[in-house]
Amino acid sequence: MGPVRRTFSLVCALALTGVSAFAFFYLIFYASHYKFWMPAWAAMLTFVGLYWLWADFINADPRPEK
Repeated sequence: MGPVRRTFSLVCALALTGVSAFAFFYLIFYASHYKFWMPAWAAMLTFVGLYWLWADFINADPRPEK
């Protein structure tokens, strides 16, 4: 993975995780009215962002390409 692609991937994964986690906690604790699908999608996107971070950065293979 090249340095530009790796940086872009990190920024996108962090943004996805941060925005969706904020939306989830906002809907659960502060919103007065919401439908069930809103926090469900926010939780799912938080999971996707965390998995993206885990797969590409935490559990990354030290070799750049297999």
